[in-house]
Amino acid sequence: MLLKRIRFYMCGAAALALAQIAGGDSLASRHFEQEKNGAASAADGAAGAQITEIAIERGGPGRQYRAVIKSDGSIDYTGIKSVERVGEFTGTVGAGAFRELADYAVQISYFDLKGSYRAAVADRPAVYTSVKTCAAEKIIMNYAGKGPPALESFERKIEEMLGRAELIRKASAKVNP
Repeated sequence: MLLKRIRFYMCGAAALALAQIAGGDSLASRHFEQEKNGAASAADGAAGAQITEIAIERGGPGRQYRAVIKSDGSIDYTGIKSVERVGEFTGTVGAGAFRELADYAVQISYFDLKGSYRAAVADRPAVYTSVKTCAAEKIIMNYAGKGPPALESFERKIEEMLGRAELIRKASAKVNP
């Protein structure tokens, strides 16, 4: 029980640190709040609902970024550290590409997966993914790659889509050296 509590606080501290880097509306901070408040199962509101948004946020040592992909194919991307694009970007992918990703989320039963996958180690990357419908949002934390293969495949598919996207630096974005 004590080890479980230590792991929760360790991951919670990682989420709060990432939230400070990424801003208050990060997936990490929303996931932490969902777990702290015991959010209701997102699967109840997801049945039959169309997916409107898919997001990913990577933090911890190594690459740090976040991206939100909407059903119209629009993308908001923020590169934070150790990524090819640092700063704020916007872009697009085809709506068909989004639909393929959304279909894959349904195929792997994303809304039925656990909300957190953790390891009892420190200083490992955390990947947060989110799938949103008009009725619900499910956020999953995959700390140290402890999630099931289907979740890790979903993360890779999101990153592959981002790699193919045409991203343009936002005009108001500042670049930190």
